[in-house]
Amino acid sequence: TLSVNPDGTFSGDGTDGIAIGNGDGTTGERFVTLIPTGTTDVLSVAFTGDATGGMTFANGIQANKFYGMKDAVKVTVTEPSYLPGEFSVSGTTKVKFSKGNLYWDGSAFKFETNQWDYCVNDIHEDDWGNLVGTWNPSHVSHFFWSKTASVAYAASYSGSGSTTSDVFFTNSSSFQVAGETAGTWRTLSNDEMGYLLNTRTDASSLRAWKDLGNNVKGLVILPDGTDASVMSSITSTADLETYGAVFLPAAGYRSGTDVNYVGSNGDYWSGTPRAGNVDKAHYLHLTSGDAFTGLGNRWIGYAVRLVR
Repeated sequence: TLSVNPDGTFSGDGTDGIAIGNGDGTTGERFVTLIPTGTTDVLSVAFTGDATGGMTFANGIQANKFYGMKDAVKVTVTEPSYLPGEFSVSGTTKVKFSKGNLYWDGSAFKFETNQWDYCVNDIHEDDWGNLVGTWNPSHVSHFFWSKTASVAYAASYSGSGSTTSDVFFTNSSSFQVAGETAGTWRTLSNDEMGYLLNTRTDASSLRAWKDLGNNVKGLVILPDGTDASVMSSITSTADLETYGAVFLPAAGYRSGTDVNYVGSNGDYWSGTPRAGNVDKAHYLHLTSGDAFTGLGNRWIGYAVRLVR
């Protein structure tokens, strides 16, 4: 129990704040009722957790009256850029995933709005050797793995008289996503990907290929400690948030300017280059039948999902 007094002090338990949760691994809305024990003109409440912010109540707070968010005169909420669930990637390390795949907007790296979003950017040669398709340099979802750069950089690809913008990605402690603190985000290593898929407790039961409707297909991964029976309940994108699940969409891969196997395969770069081979790096391959790590040519465009 926790009582919040009008002067900002606490009585009862939770003098350093109170944690609110379902305790069963699911996410959802949390509710707190404020019942002031005395009168005041202004009452401010701050909260931290998956979201941060505060609420301000004014205009004569009365004693022993219920107050909720609808009564607040000002509400500020900052949603985090990461999903709430925790995922073990080694015996000692847990991570949280970004809310969406990485993309390049022409000048900076950003996160997709939704977990299932990506841009195909498919340009290919037709039967007569002409380049056809649509290229959107302000929304690039497939990345080459950089051979030498210590930070991500942009380069160009030229072919058949047409120049398009390609983006090279590299894993770096100073990797920068727009609006995020440098060094906060990284890719999983090859070993971490393998641990997540195959080694953590109930690993094989906590991942499954899903068709969530509206051409949304890919791999669902449930957080540590989730009851494996939950997987059968995930049938739509709305269910992902309910159970704190990560979704890796089947965004295919890009070779040159041609994007292949969209909706049937998903390929995601790890942060691990192949030792002694400047042309390959490790990646995660997803299909409707399996998920496993492998080696890919660095000049193939794969998707990127970051963790913290």
